Amino acid sequence: MNWENDETYLSRWLNDELNAQEKEAFENSPEGKEFIALIKASEDLRMSDYNVDSALDGLRDKIDNHEAPKQKQIWFNPIFQIGSAAAVLIIAFFVFLYPDGDTSVVTAFGQQEVVNLPDGSTVRLNANSQLSYDEDEFLNDRLLKLEGEAFFEVEKGSKFQVNTDIGTIQVLGTSFNVKSRPEQFEVLCFTGKVQVDASSQTTILTKGLSAVLKNNTLETSNHTGESEPGWLKGIITLNDVSVQTALSELTNQFGIEITVEAPMNQMQYTGSFPTSNAKSAVSLVLDPLNISYTYNHQEKSLVIHGINE
Repeated sequence: MNWENDETYLSRWLNDELNAQEKEAFENSPEGKEFIALIKASEDLRMSDYNVDSALDGLRDKIDNHEAPKQKQIWFNPIFQIGSAAAVLIIAFFVFLYPDGDTSVVTAFGQQEVVNLPDGSTVRLNANSQLSYDEDEFLNDRLLKLEGEAFFEVEKGSKFQVNTDIGTIQVLGTSFNVKSRPEQFEVLCFTGKVQVDASSQTTILTKGLSAVLKNNTLETSNHTGESEPGWLKGIITLNDVSVQTALSELTNQFGIEITVEAPMNQMQYTGSFPTSNAKSAVSLVLDPLNISYTYNHQEKSLVIHGINE
């Protein structure tokens, strides 16, 4: 059975109407695994009621127009070596090397990068983000500057510090995710222990804890308990954020230009969407909130008309 050509397949799977062979084939497929992951990511969140058919239509679009997120791995050693002119062109597109030793890695909308640091630590940079550090001094101070979002897996050793415009994170050896954007500051600890300093407040996070800055207050809570953030698996999960924050995430992931014609009256959004299909993501964010909109996939433009009466 080919689910890509059967419009009833997803709904029959949801209603447990497939036979054992069909069910096993779908759940072991890349599309089936991703849909299961989306459900798992959202099941513990406070979701608003929405039209299931709209969500399924978005997922069908994703199956029909699969756009895998771009990801490239970049290695940095104490002595930076390039083997060919072609390699120079490829790396220069993503990495800026300055005369004073500073290195800056920048991702575009919808792009992810893997950066291997000189000490063996790894940083996976999410879309529309920038990571900067002094390569000449990194082994001495292990100091980085982040704008945007990144997942860090830190080798044990001396103090490792990530500075952002909103707060500072310090660790010795651990894995954690930092999101530092104008509309949202959040740190999730996956292993080890991290110290978060923001808005003149300090908190210590251990495995399974997160810190979010809300109204200039650093609040801690439990997170999913997964081994890494959902965006590394192609899923963005937002929990009780403003509609403006959710719209900004759509722009970060897909480069969508958004025009808002009417205020959203401080509406909040909780839910998940895939990073591989813009049309599906827009639907999963706006349909649950009963928001009227027009989306042009070719031009990547989204116009928010207001709340449906």
